[in-house]
Amino acid sequence: MNKTRSGYLIFSVFFMFYMTMAISLLASTAKAEAYYRGQDRGKLIDNSLDAWESIEKRHFDATKQKSFDDVERRHKAYADKKEKDSGLKIRDYSYREGSIFGNGKHQFDAKWSYSRYKYDEPDAMKQKGTMYGVEGQYTYRPSPEDYLYSDYVNTYRADVNYRWGNELTYSARESQAGSVMSPVKDYILDLRGIVGKEYTQDQFDVMLYSGIGKRYLNDMEKPKTSNMGYLSYGREASYYYLPVGFELLSRIDKGLEYTIKGEYDLFVYGQTISHGSDMDWAGAGVSEDTAHNQHKGYGLRGSLEIAKRSPSFDLVLEPFFEYWKIEGSDTSNALMLGEYVSIYEPPNFTVQTGLKLGVQF
Repeated sequence: MNKTRSGYLIFSVFFMFYMTMAISLLASTAKAEAYYRGQDRGKLIDNSLDAWESIEKRHFDATKQKSFDDVERRHKAYADKKEKDSGLKIRDYSYREGSIFGNGKHQFDAKWSYSRYKYDEPDAMKQKGTMYGVEGQYTYRPSPEDYLYSDYVNTYRADVNYRWGNELTYSARESQAGSVMSPVKDYILDLRGIVGKEYTQDQFDVMLYSGIGKRYLNDMEKPKTSNMGYLSYGREASYYYLPVGFELLSRIDKGLEYTIKGEYDLFVYGQTISHGSDMDWAGAGVSEDTAHNQHKGYGLRGSLEIAKRSPSFDLVLEPFFEYWKIEGSDTSNALMLGEYVSIYEPPNFTVQTGLKLGVQF
């Protein structure tokens, strides 16, 4: 019995020692594994953060590039649509953002015109008929870095307009009523220089301008005798004026541009020279040329320009209207048919309506 208890006691002591050592070993192993696992996890976390930052950076760069690509794609799609709609190559408007005026920095217009012309002196005579014409125009639109560009002026233009009529009809009034001369030859030369400011407003562009102009009329190049035996003489009239106007342009239809033009011409000074000496050719007696100064008057102009776009140039159709009203001139004494008489240029008005055809490039 005692031996048995002693054996149990010895076994219990060895068992407890073994279990204690086993538990200590397991605890030390678990602690060491936890330590090294913690080290690895820290490295893993650091590596994961680096990887995430790399992923984020690549995503940001890709997103940014995608945004740039989208912007470029949208601009290209807009340009392609604009080119398709208008049927022409997109021109460079970078020097004036958003402007739809004109074809570019330099613009040339060449036009041919057909018109009905009427000059009327209510107290003396009238003259009317058909006129033909040619017109040239150069427009310069400086870019912002150019010397001529300013906040107030960004457009410069020069016009030359020549019209002639070879078969006009002269009809007298009052004392020479019934007196008719035909054909009569006249021509008109109009020179203008203007400066203006173009504004872009959504689908419309507006140009406001002013400048200086000279209109020259040569009436009856060669003297004639009327059907009633009255003699004629040549006249030259020069008007100096200040044009003030606007142009309103819109692209409403595909490939078409519409420009409404309106202008008031402020009359500054005029002079009409009457070549009385022309009457001496028929032995009518001694006569002399006279000059008459004119100080009051005005002019009006209006038109609708329709331009059809094409890659190389634009075709233009333009109905137009022009009107001049001039008051009577100063009175002067002159030798006429051998006698000194008091003469002057009576009040008069001119109306001209017609159509222009041309190109812009």
